[in-house]
Amino acid sequence: MTTLTDRILVGVDAGGDSRHLVRIAADLATALGAELHLVHVRLTRSTVQGRPMTPAQRDSGEQEARALLTGLTEEAEAKGATVAETHVRFAEHIERELVLAQEQLAAGLLVIGSSRQSGVARRLLRTPVSGAVRRSPGSVLVVREPAGEGGDRL
Repeated sequence: MTTLTDRILVGVDAGGDSRHLVRIAADLATALGAELHLVHVRLTRSTVQGRPMTPAQRDSGEQEARALLTGLTEEAEAKGATVAETHVRFAEHIERELVLAQEQLAAGLLVIGSSRQSGVARRLLRTPVSGAVRRSPGSVLVVREPAGEGGDRL
């Protein structure tokens, strides 16, 4: 595991607060001289129907995720940070996959967003999933959305 100042992993989604999250993480990475990595996790099963995604849905999801990550990379670079790498991952549980990505990338810090309505932080911090945060191989920073902005849908 690297130290907090070596590598920062940011879990992003298509929600409006991901831009805010990336700006905060970019400022932090720049100040600490840390590598910045962005990760977007796509669910492999439909949350409504519970069916596995088809190869076409996976390809479409990959393209959407890459477009999202490109835009957020530009956001980070506008703040003066350099994104070392972007990651698209597919999993059945977003929060577990983020912790796994943090471990595999040896990121000292996982940055996630929190909204008042939903989001990965809410999933991570409620029982019994709160164990995922406790088992995180590094630190976790939960960033609240700015007042008056919409919710996180990660």
